[in-house]
Amino acid sequence: MSKCGFATLLIPRGGRSTHVVDLGAHFSRPPTMTTVVLVAHAPLASTFSGLGGHCFEQAAASLKVLDVQPNEQIDDVAQRLRALLPSQADAAVLVLADTLGATPYNGAKQVADTDPRVRVIAGLNLPMLWRTLCYLGEPADKLCGLALDGGIEGINRSRPGAA
Repeated sequence: MSKCGFATLLIPRGGRSTHVVDLGAHFSRPPTMTTVVLVAHAPLASTFSGLGGHCFEQAAASLKVLDVQPNEQIDDVAQRLRALLPSQADAAVLVLADTLGATPYNGAKQVADTDPRVRVIAGLNLPMLWRTLCYLGEPADKLCGLALDGGIEGINRSRPGAA
């Protein structure tokens, strides 16, 4: 059974559906679940949040979103991000930022430099987000690794004639 929350549908060669599993209950939020914040140039964070809901509707509803406007400064992004963080001292936070070195990432990094609960990954892509949502119940450090793996494994170059 998949931990990802997809309904599993097995179709034999005859074409009839034989097995359906509803995993919607998988996403009840445990108290230690990592808070995930999407930080990106507007409107990317909101757009990615919506895309997360295509496959993980319940999990995507728990995402926090920070769309960074063109005129915002790093300090402004850091301040807005701090306002989104959970108040619990032991609550882990994973920030997925769009671009290394850009204002959204730099604001998130500024927060992570002063708050040990916060981990930041740059290079947000859809496979990274879906992998993150799939494994939200995992501890923060493991979730970080899974998110990175999902992002990297989701990038591929197709060549004509290659399988």
